[in-house]
Amino acid sequence: MSFKAKKQTLLKRNPHSFDSGIICSAEASNCRSFWQVLFEGMCAALLYMVVWGSICSMASLSPTGVLPLAVGGAFATGYVLLPEKRIVKMWFLAAGVAVVALTLILGARASLDGAFVVINRLFAASELKQAYVYNKFAVLSPEESWQSCIRYAMFSAGLASGIVCGIALRYRLKLLIAFIFLALAMSVAYLGVSPSWEWIVMMAVVLPALMLNLRLGRGNSMAMGTCAVGIAAVAVVSLLVLMLWPGEDMRLSEWDEHARDILSMNNVAYSDRVEPEKEQETQPPEEEREFYQEEDVQADFGGNSFEWLVPVPTVAVILLAALLLFLPAVISDLQKKRRARNREGIESGDNSASIRAMFLYTLRWFRLGGLVPKNLPFSGYAEQIEELFSPELRAEFESILPLWQEAAYSKHEMDEEKRRLMQQFMEDAKSRVWESSGRIRRILAKYIYVL
Repeated sequence: MSFKAKKQTLLKRNPHSFDSGIICSAEASNCRSFWQVLFEGMCAALLYMVVWGSICSMASLSPTGVLPLAVGGAFATGYVLLPEKRIVKMWFLAAGVAVVALTLILGARASLDGAFVVINRLFAASELKQAYVYNKFAVLSPEESWQSCIRYAMFSAGLASGIVCGIALRYRLKLLIAFIFLALAMSVAYLGVSPSWEWIVMMAVVLPALMLNLRLGRGNSMAMGTCAVGIAAVAVVSLLVLMLWPGEDMRLSEWDEHARDILSMNNVAYSDRVEPEKEQETQPPEEEREFYQEEDVQADFGGNSFEWLVPVPTVAVILLAALLLFLPAVISDLQKKRRARNREGIESGDNSASIRAMFLYTLRWFRLGGLVPKNLPFSGYAEQIEELFSPELRAEFESILPLWQEAAYSKHEMDEEKRRLMQQFMEDAKSRVWESSGRIRRILAKYIYVL
């Protein structure tokens, strides 16, 4: 639609729309601020880390030993951080898919054997926990090359999952993110093998953060701050649960075994191996057992000792990481709110209200430049303004003061010209204060007073 057609449409709705100048209407867009881009990229990296960290922990694989997984994580994070250019995203995605396809074509046997080795390790871990025997996959590669096969499989599988995670976070696909976590949870329940507690805590933190951020929406300024609060709450609750109840819940274990009995129909069978019962250790006769302690040996009941169930350095690292990752988002949200309060009324459609707001906003800048508030009318600040800045700025202040008095104390209708004069004075005063301020005052204006 041309500008002329848009103007005619607006004039039909409101014939006086263009009487007061050009009207700019803000439309909803997908533009992301710097903090939103950073937050979503961090969420993509955390989602990828939780999935593969949990799998490696369950299969007793060291994540540092499968460095090819880093390629998938880099792709997931990079795809979310890409600019809003469609051609750039298309080429980036096409390159990732091409690399996965090329890897599978050139090393199909190695990738398949590596996947079989990882799955067999998961089966073996499940057999240690449960009374099951799995039909394991046959690996054709020699045992000496299994480690390289695992890395080859991790590279292709990691990059493929990185593509999925990147797409899910970039386009905010809630169902896909929920499916990723659901698949991981079902695998844990089916095998009866849990990841280490670090990955469980991270999973409990990342999932609510992702869902809360998606629920609030990209354009909501409260999204990142609320996510940060939610993440901190979930992290604290998870750590407390692990510290206070580190043992196994027997009722949950019984339900878990019953669920696996129902699901395990084809590839799982009960073991027919019967382990001989261990012979009970013979205890010495009653008369030979000693129920006393030598008097010269001091008994230690551990009254002065305390041992953390979770290492203190680990807890400190988790809390510090959460602080470093989400504190900037909270600070940015607070700054936006304070800036909105400082500028409240300036963009008002009422010229009188806008003139009053701009004058008070200008006085805040004068106070930042050194103006000392006193119990006197605004005209009494003229001398201070001359001393702090310049005689020219004092003259402008004295000439604009009647305009403020008219807007504040009379019922006269203020026109656009008077509003423009007050806005010009406000901009000139801001420039003078900014130029005369040192580095410390500029930091205060930008980050503390948020003017």
